[in-house]
Amino acid sequence: MSVSKMLVAELAQLCEITVDEIDLDTPFTNYGLDSLRAFDLICALEDEYKIEFTDEVIPQLKTARQMVEYVEKLANC
Repeated sequence: MSVSKMLVAELAQLCEITVDEIDLDTPFTNYGLDSLRAFDLICALEDEYKIEFTDEVIPQLKTARQMVEYVEKLANC
């Protein structure tokens, strides 16, 4: 599964919306993603791709596209 598809599926589940409602360039806050759900999303990505998000970068990742690009870079996808 691609990083994008995995992230969208996880985000949809956490925010209780359909995958079709997610746009990669829409800020996470527009989906009601709070800090607890964001932590769950990050943990799922770290587990799936065997990577580690740094505390410095997390606040900079405001959209799914930014997060996908970060994961792909770390995981060499």
